[in-house]
Amino acid sequence: ATLRGDYGYLLNSKSELLHRLYYECTVNLLRPRIIVDYEREPYILAAGDVRLTFDKNIRAGIDGFDIFDKDIPTVETMDPGTLVMEVKYTEFLPNIVRNILTSSTALYVESSKYILCCDKMLHTRGFNA
Repeated sequence: ATLRGDYGYLLNSKSELLHRLYYECTVNLLRPRIIVDYEREPYILAAGDVRLTFDKNIRAGIDGFDIFDKDIPTVETMDPGTLVMEVKYTEFLPNIVRNILTSSTALYVESSKYILCCDKMLHTRGFNA
């Protein structure tokens, strides 16, 4: 099943969220613009209400739009071994995290996994896609 066609497999779930997704997709003919797939290692620090995530193996899904297809073909968007760290906090940034962020060994760039995948698809499918 793909999101272009039959959504019936969503109804087999006990999740109300997936039932709503099924409804929205079928009634409004929704499908994703791009599939963004990655491996994530999350950490939470209670001090400062900090969430650290490390994402790697960031890939763009190609030739399909089924967000639940574990076997969808993908292409890499970054060099192998690249690790993306996200830091989100609401109160304050603890020194242990601040010290990581000021390390001279890290490369700092603003990045969006969505934009990386969209750019990769433009290059993969051609700029007229």
